[in-house]
Amino acid sequence: MLTCLHKKCHFKALAIFKKKLEEGFDSNIDEAAVAIALKSCRGDPKLGCQIHSFATISGLVSHLSVSNSLMSMYCKAGLFDQALCVFEKLTNPDVVSWNTVLSGFENVKDALSFACRMKCVGIVFDAVTYTTVLAHCADHEEFLFGIQLHSLILKCGLGCEVYIGNALITMYSKWGLIVEAERGFDE
Repeated sequence: MLTCLHKKCHFKALAIFKKKLEEGFDSNIDEAAVAIALKSCRGDPKLGCQIHSFATISGLVSHLSVSNSLMSMYCKAGLFDQALCVFEKLTNPDVVSWNTVLSGFENVKDALSFACRMKCVGIVFDAVTYTTVLAHCADHEEFLFGIQLHSLILKCGLGCEVYIGNALITMYSKWGLIVEAERGFDE
């Protein structure tokens, strides 16, 4: 299944998953198989919901890899409320869980509030977190938050990360602050 996913053969991965299901619950369906099946059903939220039901019944939804794949699938399908519902049920979400939900926000105020909540509970931001929040700041002209985030990035020594640097350049460029964008490039 994983090979199919890597080769973007989503239908084949799902066919393998379906065959495993037909073999019965005693077959070798683990959290990895469910996570791969969820990643393979992008664009088909109905199928994703069915796999979600299976994961819930089988108890596999408690695995972070499954929950993170569920949230990603729901966000990509435009079903953000369902993604948030999965997140809120997690007992110990990791940075991937937080980033997945963070990327799904359409309202910038909610996204930035969620990022603050993430920081308050002690989740350490990674490159994905920073680039996602910077993109929200860039698209919605959240100058103060973006500048504060840039300072935090420098304080953490992450200014040289390529993805973060690109996000900073994009943010400052969208704001028309070319000198700052060049500074982001130089960092």
